[in-house]
Amino acid sequence: MSVIKRYVDRKHHKRPLNILLSASPGGGKSFLASQIAKEVGKDKGDFQELYIPSLTNSAELDQFFCDLGSPKNSAKVPFVLFDEVDIPLQGQDIFGNLLGPIWDGRIRNRGGKKDHTFTPAVFLFAGSGAFPALSEIGMARLARFGARPVTYQQYRDKWKEELEQRIADPSTPKKLKDFVDRMDIFICIPPTSRVLMKDADIAEEQLDIVCEMIKKYFLEVSTVEFSAAACLVEELNVNSSRRAVEIILQCSGCDGNTFCFKDLPVWVQSRYGNEQNVKSGMNVLVKFGGDGTS
Repeated sequence: MSVIKRYVDRKHHKRPLNILLSASPGGGKSFLASQIAKEVGKDKGDFQELYIPSLTNSAELDQFFCDLGSPKNSAKVPFVLFDEVDIPLQGQDIFGNLLGPIWDGRIRNRGGKKDHTFTPAVFLFAGSGAFPALSEIGMARLARFGARPVTYQQYRDKWKEELEQRIADPSTPKKLKDFVDRMDIFICIPPTSRVLMKDADIAEEQLDIVCEMIKKYFLEVSTVEFSAAACLVEELNVNSSRRAVEIILQCSGCDGNTFCFKDLPVWVQSRYGNEQNVKSGMNVLVKFGGDGTS
């Protein structure tokens, strides 16, 4: 985070700051990227998301970069998440199209026209195919050596090792290798599970995650009943993915400013039993701060 903040606060920028973001499907890449822009960028950042499969050709990608450099967008630093960056466009990968823009912050124009520049910019790249989360084999190896549950650092080190092995493989396209070489920061999101991760603050972090997700779906909510939050935290542990929680919240209903156990879908209530059996401390309410965070 400190590296990103220093970049945003700097007065002169030679090129974009490039971040490789890895997580399992539904692992919260978009959520993390938006939070980075919110916390680090403050009033200087502008979060955007470009879903690569939504493009029809590489010219649209070039136009996106050109728009970043337009005068109307010059007031703030763009934080852009390029999601599913490993999905081919018209049968070809786009890594070659990205190499120039992410290296020097400009799009080369043909025909003698002036190049488009768009620095400063913070780019986050995610692709579950080319940059997947740590494999089950990798997790098993960590567990085999007595490291289960594992810390985030152990998880990240093993993930980075797997990534370097894939990039070093002779069959890996050179443009993909060059793309990874241009990354300044590597972030991997581990499974949100107490079984796998043993960091001391994982329980509190999970509580923060589900409260933020509740707030996303129910803007008027200012407090969350602990028993309701406990059910959603348990879903994170069971599935190691935020996607399961998203599905539950889409089926939930809350008309007031307190999200309660009874607001959860019936099938979730029956899965965890009545409120008395969910978790001790059910009467504790998780309250949001004035800025909407817990």
